[in-house]
Amino acid sequence: MIGLIDIDDFTEFNHKNSFDTGNKLLCSIESKLNIKLNDLKYIKRLGTDEFIFKCEGSYSKNSKNLANLMSELCDEAGLTISIGILNDEESINEITIKKLKACVYIVKQNGKNKIYVE
Repeated sequence: MIGLIDIDDFTEFNHKNSFDTGNKLLCSIESKLNIKLNDLKYIKRLGTDEFIFKCEGSYSKNSKNLANLMSELCDEAGLTISIGILNDEESINEITIKKLKACVYIVKQNGKNKIYVE
């Protein structure tokens, strides 16, 4: 399973709370991902407010932990995240990143703060 997390409205958060606060939040998200996702094999920040990750196993194995992460971010920082998942992909490359971004785009077009699994 490969996923892409995009923090919704992160630019506004940075302008409202400072870039230093935003950077601390990004570090916190990465730490939470390392703790919450079963068999996390890879995580990397892409751009300003995106994280790409790879886990052993399927989305169903990690779905509860992703939902908990979404809930914690909303409770702690008042932020939501949109997540795109490619359940059957094994490698991270330009094609998978484009597919993941398309998944996240679908989430954002349908209200944000959701997970789209392809």
